[in-house]
Amino acid sequence: MGYEGLGMKAYTCVCGNNADLFAEVDKIYPFAGKTVVDATYGKGIFWRKLDMTTFNLIPFDIAPRFVYVRQADLREIPLENESVDVVVLDPPYKPDAGKTTLHEGTYKNRETTKGMNYEALKALYGDGIKEGGRLLKPCGLLMVKCQDLVHSGKQHRSSIYIWSVAAHYGLDDQDQFILCNGRPPIQHKKQKHARKNHSVLWVFKKGKNAWKEY
Repeated sequence: MGYEGLGMKAYTCVCGNNADLFAEVDKIYPFAGKTVVDATYGKGIFWRKLDMTTFNLIPFDIAPRFVYVRQADLREIPLENESVDVVVLDPPYKPDAGKTTLHEGTYKNRETTKGMNYEALKALYGDGIKEGGRLLKPCGLLMVKCQDLVHSGKQHRSSIYIWSVAAHYGLDDQDQFILCNGRPPIQHKKQKHARKNHSVLWVFKKGKNAWKEY
C-alpha cells in the first residue's frame, strides 16, 4: 500500500538524479518493512534520500566499492528462491567501446561489461530479469533502470526489449518512471538523432503463478 490519500503525490517524470527518482518511487511503492536486493549497487545513489533504517537492503555488485557490499554477478545472486520483496537492477546500458567513457565512474564499465557489445548487454539484462524473478516472492516488485541509445548510427530501444523480456517471464507491467538528466554533451558536429537525456525505470510485479519452474 502506498501513500494514496495522504497528500503524497508522485509523477512519472522526475528531474534530478537517481536519488530523486527513488524518492519519487517510494511515494507509491514504499520500501519500508521490505527486504530489498540491489543487484547493481555501485555507489548506492538510489538510496541516499530514503530512511534505510526502515527496510532491509541487501547490496550486491560484481565489482564492489564498499566492504558492506557482497560480490555477486546479477545473473546469479546467492539467495533462495522467492525470498525477497523487491529487486533492483541497473546494469550499464552502453556497449564496451574499448575506451574510457563518461559512464566509467558510475558503472565501472571496464570491470563489469568489458568486451560486451549491444547484444551481450541485452542478454545481460535478460538474464538479470530472469534471476530477479527467481528471487521475488509472489507479488514482489522488480525495478529495472535502462536507457535507449543510438549505437553505430542505429536506434536501440532497450526499454521496449526489457518490457518484452519481463512479460515473457510472467512479470506484469506495474509502472514506469522517467528520469530527466539535464542536457548531456553532443559529441558529433552533425547531429542525426535527438540526444537522449532521459532514462527509464520499469516497475514490474511478479504474478502469483509465475516462476514455478526456474
